[in-house]
Amino acid sequence: MKMVYLILFAAFMLVSCSAKDNKKQTELPDNMALASSIHVVEAKESSAVEEAPEELSELVEEETEPPIETKTKAEEILAKMSVEEKLGQLFICAFRKDAFGSGITGISPEAIEAVEKYHIGGVVLFRENIASQKQTAEYISNLQMLSNIPLFIGVDEEGGIVRRTQSLEVPSVGSQFSIAKEGEAAVYSSAKAIAEYLTPMGFNLNFAPVADIFSNPSNTVIAQRAYGTDEKTVSSALPYAVKAYNEAGMVSVLKHFPGHGDTLEDSHYGLAFTRKALDELREMELKPFAAGIEAGAPMVMAGHICAPNITDDNEPAIFSHRLITEILRGEMGFSGIVITDAMDMGALNSYSAEESALKAFEAGVDILLMPPDYKAAYSGLLEALLSGEITSEQLDEKVLRILECKEKFMLLDNYENLD
Repeated sequence: MKMVYLILFAAFMLVSCSAKDNKKQTELPDNMALASSIHVVEAKESSAVEEAPEELSELVEEETEPPIETKTKAEEILAKMSVEEKLGQLFICAFRKDAFGSGITGISPEAIEAVEKYHIGGVVLFRENIASQKQTAEYISNLQMLSNIPLFIGVDEEGGIVRRTQSLEVPSVGSQFSIAKEGEAAVYSSAKAIAEYLTPMGFNLNFAPVADIFSNPSNTVIAQRAYGTDEKTVSSALPYAVKAYNEAGMVSVLKHFPGHGDTLEDSHYGLAFTRKALDELREMELKPFAAGIEAGAPMVMAGHICAPNITDDNEPAIFSHRLITEILRGEMGFSGIVITDAMDMGALNSYSAEESALKAFEAGVDILLMPPDYKAAYSGLLEALLSGEITSEQLDEKVLRILECKEKFMLLDNYENLD
């Protein structure tokens, strides 16, 4: 009899526990529902099991948030800039002499206004601005302290006759023409030497190397500033210079697109002309630029050079959508910064500051170098933007290229003002 009672008691307990378990299962919190359903699916036939993953994956997809897009520092800065700040990045200015004709070697009221009010993107120094290494370093440091976004600080230091540091105790570098005769290693070494004495002073942009071919003996503006008299020599040398500058963290500039070495005229005094057709340029003048671009040159300088057999007009390359956007960017695949040659040169005397700035912008140029009246040029672009003649998308595209270059060459490393 005792055995019977034990059996009945065990059966009662089994039923009671089962009921409690069922009650607990119905009271599972919401976040446990998915786990519970998995057990139910496992108890079904195989055909139902095969359908389950699709149902579960759809549920997971619905509840998964889209991935967060990460932005570069350049993109973060661009997103927080005002229109005025964006426009300022398109300008690199020079402050050469004061009202008494003396070279400016320190912060001037003009520089303060240009940087703080117009938010210019860079400054270029000339021989009259460079008295000593210590003075130059202090001057550049003070310029950078004025600017919210770090400045391009540029100089023309090709070697040979084009040097702005002749008053300093720095290595003497020969002309590109003479260096190329020594071989490609000498080209690399000379560019490296230039970068090594410029960077400690604070320079981060050098308007070199010259990509022109000295193919016309009557040409006086390029001559031995070029690496050679044929496209093969120049095309072979350029990548070594670009490599040296890139490794040193210095922005280099290929100049003067689409080629100044076969012109008779000097664009310092008037417009220069190339009478070649596009196919002829492709076989000669454009090859060194292509080699430099492939080597990673971050900037190309467009010259005040007219190509009437290509553009059907007598306007310089900096105003030519055909040359800048269609050929340099489209055909040659250049995605870096396009900068003008100095806009205070005689070649542009017949154009107003407002007109030349707008025409260069529309052609595809990113940076305006040394407009004779940068305030008028700035105002002209602002007016064109407000009227819809140019768009904010076009402006953003240019400014992003500039900021990306500054980020790549680590100019933005100390920029913290993202709020």
